[in-house]
Amino acid sequence: MVRGPCLGMLRVQAFLALAVISAASLWAQPADPPLIVTGTLLDERGTPAADVEVTLRSYPSAYAIDLHLLGGADALPEPADRALTGPDGAFSLSAPAIGPYRLEIRPSPPAAR
Repeated sequence: MVRGPCLGMLRVQAFLALAVISAASLWAQPADPPLIVTGTLLDERGTPAADVEVTLRSYPSAYAIDLHLLGGADALPEPADRALTGPDGAFSLSAPAIGPYRLEIRPSPPAAR
């Protein structure tokens, strides 16, 4: 029967071995797939709104919103994704992680004449 410091050393070695195995299995896990946000943009008459820019960005703090309203150009978080709506008003955006997001909709600038 093993007693004394040897038993303690075996426990430490067993713990370290389990820690290494656990860490290795975490590294082997596939990354979470991005979250997909889809939708269809309609105007007030229910007609699909084509060529409209849709932006997805992390929801900013109240402080960042106030700075933006005061003219701070870089106050809002960078967009996570952006897209133009198709002819049918459909869009698809991807979010990198779970969390609160803000969906921004801006009409595209008119074409040069």
